[in-house]
Amino acid sequence: MSQNSIAFDRAAGYYDQTRGFPLGVEREVAALMARTAGLAPDARVLEIGIGTGRIALPLATYVRAYYGVDLAMPMVDRLVGKRNGEPIYPVIGDATRMPFADATFDAAIAVHIFHLIPAYRDAFVEVARVLKPGAVLAHGWNVRHTEDALQQVWNQATIQAEARSLEEATNSPRPVPFIERAAMLPANGWRLKDENSLRYPVERTPTEFLADMGARVYSMCWSMPDEVLEAGLTAVRAYLTENAIDPRPAAAD
Repeated sequence: MSQNSIAFDRAAGYYDQTRGFPLGVEREVAALMARTAGLAPDARVLEIGIGTGRIALPLATYVRAYYGVDLAMPMVDRLVGKRNGEPIYPVIGDATRMPFADATFDAAIAVHIFHLIPAYRDAFVEVARVLKPGAVLAHGWNVRHTEDALQQVWNQATIQAEARSLEEATNSPRPVPFIERAAMLPANGWRLKDENSLRYPVERTPTEFLADMGARVYSMCWSMPDEVLEAGLTAVRAYLTENAIDPRPAAAD
């Protein structure tokens, strides 16, 4: 990732708790990705943004060697601490200038990463360079926020608040807006082939949602001006009040 990419050093301590899959789902995700990418047992695979191994640890069991690049040493340290014999080889590196020879890998994996790289076009060129001819890029995505009412309220309020903000733009790197992300790959010469999905439940109370956003747990909030963040929190609280939704979890019997 380039020097302006959004590195996740600050999230290493809580990443697995806030981005992890429900128990057992990680195996289903790995099986789906292996099938979609056509991974063979002797394959050499590269993951862009390998992080703490959320994808790598279960998926590496399908292949001979699983490499990964990431900017954040604390995230990779977490991965190394969890590794238990899996053939995973992480490298601290830049996705726009990777330390691998041409035509090295049989497949590439990328999950929720390219929108965090301002120079994502350079990253696409690099991925194409290190892939063997005809090899695939398996691009994973989480669409939870399109189905989550609170996230929809948050998105609408913060987008409007940012549009109204008179604050001068800073040099802080920001994610590519969600509305632009779906077109990133085809707009840069990648031909879409198979598309598969896996549905699984993620439980989060309104109180937890507000706490996570207020604490800037997610990268979308890291460079968000205070007034924009507060606009999102205010809109979600108003939605809960208007719809008589108790933000606290129900008491256990």
